[in-house]
Amino acid sequence: MTDEQMPDTEPESKYQWAEDLAEQKAWVLHTPSRAVSRVKAFYDGVARVMVSEINRLPVKGPVVELEDGNTFVAEQRCFVAMEPREVDYYQAAQKTVGLAAKAAAENAAARGIPKTTALMLLGVALRATARVTDVVSAAPSTMPRGS
Repeated sequence: MTDEQMPDTEPESKYQWAEDLAEQKAWVLHTPSRAVSRVKAFYDGVARVMVSEINRLPVKGPVVELEDGNTFVAEQRCFVAMEPREVDYYQAAQKTVGLAAKAAAENAAARGIPKTTALMLLGVALRATARVTDVVSAAPSTMPRGS
């Protein structure tokens, strides 16, 4: 190929999606861990190498670092970019759950339930709620999509 035939742009990186998320500081959901945070950085393991905070050794593979401190192997199928309305919902849900947890703690204290017992029971209640949610979401819905 002559210089005249060379394309003007370089081929897109295999990890362009991760580079884009990092550049945009996008909010993402990491589906295997269910971590939600903004993307802080992308390390390709070659030109940009992350140094592990645990053992201070370089990580030789591609890694996505989130602002919350989590780091994950850069596998595109594991990351979902969140829309602004999803981020707003997530933040509102965090606030709502926080207020509910505070009310539950106050309720436990008023009943004289020890803190560790109250925390265990709250955890069990949250897990039970999650199971009910899974069952309900698996059932056929009469609600239109997007409602």
